[in-house]
Amino acid sequence: MRLAIVILAAGESRRLGEAKQLISINGKSLLQDRLEVIKKTVTNFDADYFNCELYCVLGSRNESIKKQINFSSVTLIDNGKWQEGIASSLRISVDFINESYKPDAIMYVTCDQWCLNRMDFQKLLSLWVENIKLNSNNIVAAEYETLGVPAIFDKKWFVYLRELTGDSGAKKILNRFKNDVTPCPLPNAKFDLDTKQDYLFAQKIYKAQMTELSYADAQDNSIQTPDSHRTTLGAIL
Repeated sequence: MRLAIVILAAGESRRLGEAKQLISINGKSLLQDRLEVIKKTVTNFDADYFNCELYCVLGSRNESIKKQINFSSVTLIDNGKWQEGIASSLRISVDFINESYKPDAIMYVTCDQWCLNRMDFQKLLSLWVENIKLNSNNIVAAEYETLGVPAIFDKKWFVYLRELTGDSGAKKILNRFKNDVTPCPLPNAKFDLDTKQDYLFAQKIYKAQMTELSYADAQDNSIQTPDSHRTTLGAIL
């Protein structure tokens, strides 16, 4: 089986006010951190069932990002239509990868899901491998109060990815075909980085992990936890 893993990093980070791809987290840029976690995941994963290629879709500020990120072993896809929304990155990547690599499946990850770790990605990949053994072409998608990315789409679903428009992402397909989705519980997938508050929260959690602070210590009043994150924070620490 041939798997393509695609990191979506084409957005302009309007709400954050600066390129989230380059923002410092865990001692390095966010996008660099995500690339390294995924590389380590596939390197250590049982490769008997699939060959893997890693891709990254860039759009806004792409030249600046290319100069500051180590993209070794990563194929870059330039999305000149990034302003149309995330759907443009999905469409362009499907066409590009299908022509050059002809994968059996594509896994999509967003670059701002800062809390996903190797165990999370291994869990998703293991569930996909189990589906292969059962001759199932179900979508394998993260479940965190809803269905979303990261998600692995069998080639059967490529036609639906090509139909997406505007800001309609993979979740539109997951909701439309819920009965064809194999959910993978990943509480950490809920955490993204869209605002300054999200960024401060992420920094605080990394600091708490590194210094072995308790959950209560990480929740002091100096930085308020975004409301959308309160329910799953305990799964990280």
